[in-house]
Amino acid sequence: MPKISQSNFSKGMITPSSYGEYQKPWFRASCRLLQNGLILTTGAVMKRPAFEYLFNFTETYVQAYAYGFGGTHDYVVAISNTHLYVLDIFGTTPGIVATFQIATQQAGKVSFAAYGRGLIFTSLGQIPQMLERSSAGVFSVRTLSFGPPTTVGKVTGVTVTVDTAGASGDRNVLRSYVVTAVDDEGLESVPSQAVSITAKATAVLSVTYSADTGAETYRIYKEINNGSEVYGYIGESLTTSFLDDRISPDESRTAPLYYDPITNRKPRIVSFIGQRAVYANAVENKHLVMLSRTGTYSVFSRRQPTVATDSIVLTVNAPDSLKITQFAELNGTLMFTDTGCYAVEGDIDGTIAPSTISFNKLAGIGSSDSVPPVVIGSALAVVSYDRYNLKLVKRGQFDMPGASSVEYLDILHDVRDVFSEHRIKNMTFMADPVPVLWLVLENGDLYSFTLDSEDSIIGMSRHTSTGATPGHDDFVEIVTASDGTSFHTLAFVRRPGFSGMCVERLTHTFVDTALNGLGRYLDSSVEVASSTDTRSFTSPKLSRYVGKPAHVVTDKGDHFPASITGDTLTLPATATPARQVLVGFPYYFRLRTHGLEVLAETELGRKLQLTHVVGMFYDTYGRLQDDSVGDSAKVSLVVPQGVTAKSASTSFAGEDLVTLGGCDVDTPWKNADATIELVSSYPFKVVLLELLLDVNVGTKRELSE
Repeated sequence: MPKISQSNFSKGMITPSSYGEYQKPWFRASCRLLQNGLILTTGAVMKRPAFEYLFNFTETYVQAYAYGFGGTHDYVVAISNTHLYVLDIFGTTPGIVATFQIATQQAGKVSFAAYGRGLIFTSLGQIPQMLERSSAGVFSVRTLSFGPPTTVGKVTGVTVTVDTAGASGDRNVLRSYVVTAVDDEGLESVPSQAVSITAKATAVLSVTYSADTGAETYRIYKEINNGSEVYGYIGESLTTSFLDDRISPDESRTAPLYYDPITNRKPRIVSFIGQRAVYANAVENKHLVMLSRTGTYSVFSRRQPTVATDSIVLTVNAPDSLKITQFAELNGTLMFTDTGCYAVEGDIDGTIAPSTISFNKLAGIGSSDSVPPVVIGSALAVVSYDRYNLKLVKRGQFDMPGASSVEYLDILHDVRDVFSEHRIKNMTFMADPVPVLWLVLENGDLYSFTLDSEDSIIGMSRHTSTGATPGHDDFVEIVTASDGTSFHTLAFVRRPGFSGMCVERLTHTFVDTALNGLGRYLDSSVEVASSTDTRSFTSPKLSRYVGKPAHVVTDKGDHFPASITGDTLTLPATATPARQVLVGFPYYFRLRTHGLEVLAETELGRKLQLTHVVGMFYDTYGRLQDDSVGDSAKVSLVVPQGVTAKSASTSFAGEDLVTLGGCDVDTPWKNADATIELVSSYPFKVVLLELLLDVNVGTKRELSE
């Protein structure tokens, strides 16, 4: 019998608008439906690992960000419209460790920037704030102040006296001084009140001042020209006094002038460019960019003349755009507006300074102001401003400034039907168990895009638990966090019958050894153990499943619907007593091929066109990885319209799925096709390597023989 097979699914699921592109090379590696599957870089497909339940969360919508705050693992910061929550996912008991009521935020449009043990966050109309960690699980929130540093105060008690009188015949000269305190990071205070003295031009003068508790040293400046109010550097002291032995002020190194460009402008975006914090998209000027002094996040100062470390405030010339939306790092800093992508560049060494900074447009790729770009290896995933599109950006870098370029790929070209109706809400990248870019849509659907070794997208899959529970499970937010050793994908999910949201973790391959190697393939699941083999398990974790269609898997390999009363799970009498059980919701792995057609130019195809076919037999095989089993999985044959199937599915166990089916054909076949669908609700691992269709056709006499 002729064999028609598909052993490469690397393109993943495509949508109906792309079904007509059957002549494209990638078409034979795609399918019509891929649900709860992860595409492997080999072209095979595996059932995705499950989401493990951690705890419930009272809010119904949050925006999340993961950061370590200088600790041993990441915390997850979740912001609603009125509260900020700090979640410790990797602690002994996962849960909320800190809650703060904050000024009203636009949840979903909060911008974050990490700095040491703190996390700066802001949204439109708000003064930026900082969440800081002082010790394990101990956090505080404060509204930032901008301008001078807060570590040292304005020097007081400044006096100037004559230490050594000059020659009696010298002329008298007016000299004025200011003093600054310098902290241990080299930041200077606001200059002191100026003090003046008239003395002989050759006199040695003594400048004294009161000590500041935060000062490491003190810098002394002298007015360059009488009445100019510009003070040049003349020296530094470790004590509270300094002798000016007719030192000429350094005109290139003047006392700092501090200002606050942030508080009244309330910028919408915060990020970092090198060692500077950058704030952008202010209330009254959507193209305004404000960069802090080098090495700081809140200090804004300038000198006369300007020096390289001075802060920078300017308006970007982007006449074709409405606003600045994001900053991202990809071989240097990129700035996005709603319509374009710009390289933020400095001098030939890349140093950003007031005199060298420039914004050079690279491409007409706009970015969303609510979904930050995500770095995936050597590429950047960028959501469009309207959030209906997604592009993969790669950047080339040449020797000369201004010579950089970007290349970009429209990721959603072959699946645009899905994303034309629902906007992208957020995304994250996860390298394990498969390199995947995860996307959550506004309707609560979750999608994954697998990447290859060159950081290019190779295929899409849709993820849902809808087939296992009544109603629709809404994915609200997804984020990647580190436990100090490896990264984990965390999801905030609204599940039917539960209040608020469930915080859940996508399990790794390294925890798939749970339950004697059976793995974790029940969503929103919890694990309960006993010290002895038993059919009865008790835990407060179990009460959440009462009255819901939960299933249980035991470490003995049994699985069945869960029977839970209160906080007690009772296994059926036919079950083998166990020490460990996993309770959760089963989810379906589905793969439906395109029509596996018999080509007209083949011998069988010509026979189909010339012969009055009255019957057609199919043998359908699914070749699985050796360790894959599934006694309730099935392969079904979806036959062409108008054709009656005699048998279309069977159960399978072991390496091969085998279905013997057939259908009656009342009219000439005319090269019609059929699709194969693999469905597995079995709560264990499934890896699909190949689907194979054997076809035999003929006249009634030929088939009877």
